[in-house]
Amino acid sequence: MSSTRIEQIWQSPHEVEDEEDEEDVLATARWVADPCITGHFRSVEDMAWEPNGEYLLTTSSDQTTRLWTEVPVASDDNQCRWVEVGRPQVHGYDMTSIVCIGGEDDSGMGDGEPCHRFVSGADEKVLRVFDAPSSALRVLQSIKQARGCNTSNEEGSEGENQSSSWRVERAFMPSLGLTNKATADPEDQEVSKFGPVDDNDDDVAKPLDSAATKSITLQYPNVERDLAVTTLWPESRKLFGHESELVCLASYRAPSGMSSLVASSCKARNDVESAAIRLWDAKKGKCVGILKGGHRSTVSTMSFSQDGKYLASSGKDRRICIWKRVGDMNNQDDGPLYELSAAADSAHKRIVWSVHFCPKRPNILASGSRDGFVKIWRVIEGDDGSLEMMEMELCRFEPLSKAGSKNPVTAVAFADDIIEGTTDYGILSIGTESGRIEVWAVPISSSEESIAAASTLLYVLPPNESHFDTVKKVAWRPSTNSTKEDEEDMLNLTLASCGQDNGVRIFKLAIRRRNESPPDDDAVEVIKEAAANVNAVESGPKKKLICLVSNGCHDRIQSANQSKALDWFTARKVPHTVVDGMDPEQREMRNKLFGISGIRGNYPQFFFELEDGTQNFFGNFQKIEELNETNDIPKELLEQHPEIETWDKVFRDCS
Repeated sequence: MSSTRIEQIWQSPHEVEDEEDEEDVLATARWVADPCITGHFRSVEDMAWEPNGEYLLTTSSDQTTRLWTEVPVASDDNQCRWVEVGRPQVHGYDMTSIVCIGGEDDSGMGDGEPCHRFVSGADEKVLRVFDAPSSALRVLQSIKQARGCNTSNEEGSEGENQSSSWRVERAFMPSLGLTNKATADPEDQEVSKFGPVDDNDDDVAKPLDSAATKSITLQYPNVERDLAVTTLWPESRKLFGHESELVCLASYRAPSGMSSLVASSCKARNDVESAAIRLWDAKKGKCVGILKGGHRSTVSTMSFSQDGKYLASSGKDRRICIWKRVGDMNNQDDGPLYELSAAADSAHKRIVWSVHFCPKRPNILASGSRDGFVKIWRVIEGDDGSLEMMEMELCRFEPLSKAGSKNPVTAVAFADDIIEGTTDYGILSIGTESGRIEVWAVPISSSEESIAAASTLLYVLPPNESHFDTVKKVAWRPSTNSTKEDEEDMLNLTLASCGQDNGVRIFKLAIRRRNESPPDDDAVEVIKEAAANVNAVESGPKKKLICLVSNGCHDRIQSANQSKALDWFTARKVPHTVVDGMDPEQREMRNKLFGISGIRGNYPQFFFELEDGTQNFFGNFQKIEELNETNDIPKELLEQHPEIETWDKVFRDCS
């Protein structure tokens, strides 16, 4: 077992012909590492797509930043899987935030931001800026070529390598310290097959996954040794200024020839000064603005509009602030860049966890809060330049998967694409504290029809494919690389999410691009009940479903299981009554149900109450999960075997 909690399997390349020599051969042989399943082993706090969607960066409390990209499956060149191919940062503090700010200027000499650059924050006062080394770009280029992508005109191609001569070959982690260095001390050198090494050195790990595609042999680091040591990115600069630990980051990717902006916030110490937001020019390595007077406590979320005109911020004080750009991006020393122009006090009843501007409509803002609501705001600019925030009342909604109580909304994100029609709809993904993820269509047009339109549910991602703990962030893959339209005019989108369950999820969704009318209720019902079995059955005596749960359950697995079950019942409109085992007023009922099942202290449990008042134990979570899986059974098979117990047969008579 390694220090990163990965179990590594090793093989000896030598065959033992004589059993008597087996011990000597195995003792002296050079062992080769097999591929291993990698990933974060603590809460994944933040993530960011590369501006062109080429790869995804994730950062975690396990003190690492990891790079994921699509790699062709060796047996089928038409299929890809997401694989960790780099670990740009291995730190000594728990990571909290990350943004990709790479631009289009890869010469390293112009005023614009170079491509493949990111900024990260951790439980420290310093922001750190990283640039991709040449070795990492070669790996990414080989993967793109193996996928069949044309890279002749893209950055990193052979024709442009000369303009990237300023990049270092690779980075090294010093024996003592937190900074990835561009050069290594002799004792810090490590051998790698992904940089210039001696071809005769047989101590280099062999390629562990390869696919021959168009005369290109795909090789990438996929063993723990290479990922943890040889895929580091060099740290190009530090940004100092905050007085306490960093909380969140946001970035604005400026047009070609201009520097990008990074906004950062830190933990506030109950004073206005520490609740300030700092603006950074990462290329110049300096702070270009401090935004004060907007908040009185920690700013937990920020978002730039697509054109960089607005910056939205919110946090513990439940106040949403809109900062308007008033300065010249090219002349940052001439007065302030942004100033507070509008604010909504008590925008939500609880802390605001997430805000995000719509890329297609830079005056439309979504917010998600611990109060369980998502709100859509319209920023209106007057003739005199003043701003006003208007809440679109019909667009204020709760997630479907609220499990009978408030389900805090922890993440919101608009997709780059929209649903066009008489009323344009933005595609909004939301993540919740229970781990559920939903996709909604929200009206974003400036017409009267949009103001009168309501938000509509598009997708409820399957609970067994979602997170079982709090969703920390959702992010759509940039449409420049992820969106394709098929013959039926469908948008094929990619959605990424990360959460406190240590996981990163990537979903592919198909959404119709054009709608001449708002999404109809019938279509929504089909989505909600997509997993429902279509096999018709006769009705029987009415019964009542009782769900025994515990809102104070400290067992993570049991807590996740009861949330999943309640979500399934809610999504499929199965009437049910919830009995909370921790509620003193329901303790008598809890003990009665424990007596019926004969199982105490284990949640969830499910019971049926018949019309005569008799209560019977039905089963635990495993029983509900088995019924949920029967939805995949073909209708023909169910007709041949009517004895098979299905979801509809069991719950059709619940009232």
